[in-house]
Amino acid sequence: MATTLFNQLIQADTLTFDNVDRVRVRATVDATGHPIETGVEVNEHAQKMPLEIVCRARVTETPIGEPLPSAVELSLAFFERSERELMTFVCSRGTFASMLITSYEWEVKGGEIVYDFTLKRIALATPVSVLIPPRVPTPPVQAGAASAADAGAQPPIPAAPPPTSVLGALASFAF
Repeated sequence: MATTLFNQLIQADTLTFDNVDRVRVRATVDATGHPIETGVEVNEHAQKMPLEIVCRARVTETPIGEPLPSAVELSLAFFERSERELMTFVCSRGTFASMLITSYEWEVKGGEIVYDFTLKRIALATPVSVLIPPRVPTPPVQAGAASAADAGAQPPIPAAPPPTSVLGALASFAF
């Protein structure tokens, strides 16, 4: 199976590697360093981190088929224009979409270029819109009408004066 890296927006913009030395897929979880109470769901204290792929691959000027003298320059141009673009990486371990090239370095050796690059999966969120119904206008207030309706006021109930002595307080109790 050919190992290919292609731009998700421009499907024709692809790079197929002639040889792949290493593909390492890393899935990690960031766990809390704080104590967790017994009986609490542990997954509430662990965060799944984005998938990361580290790859070493080569592009040669003499791939299987016809020689391509500009293959090294074309592959380097692909990496340069793919910075900050969503990519799909297809290899023997599967197809990985929504990947971003986070780092790459290369070394030219004769008629080939060797790349060491890292891809990181980007979580894409789907936007959700909430429709808020329009406000129903209140009828206009007629001229001279009160701006607020009086619900009626109740007369205050006076509180009993506090007792002045302990004996007076005891005398106020009914047995």
